[in-house]
Amino acid sequence: MLSQLPDDQIEALLSEHELVRYTSHSIVDKSRYKEEVLKIRSHGVGYDIEEYIKAYTCVAIPVSDYAKNIQAAVWALGHKSQMTKKKLARVAAYLKEIGKEINLRLQ
Repeated sequence: MLSQLPDDQIEALLSEHELVRYTSHSIVDKSRYKEEVLKIRSHGVGYDIEEYIKAYTCVAIPVSDYAKNIQAAVWALGHKSQMTKKKLARVAAYLKEIGKEINLRLQ
């Protein structure tokens, strides 16, 4: 959801808050974190590769209303042993389709 904010709001939030290290994979460098946020905006999908919970991977997509305002996110979580790169790509594509359907229903 952060990825949908204007750049100046992202900068403001990052300057006001410290990033927390939950695992050794957590991104705590603010420049790198912003790069990841902008990647999510560009691709329409976000990945959490053991950043929050060790050994678990998450894929998420935003859900918008009729005015294109982000209302929620849909995500899938799996153990890293089951979430290969190929499977992550399939899950991301599936979630994007689900997101499109939800977005249509909210319009």
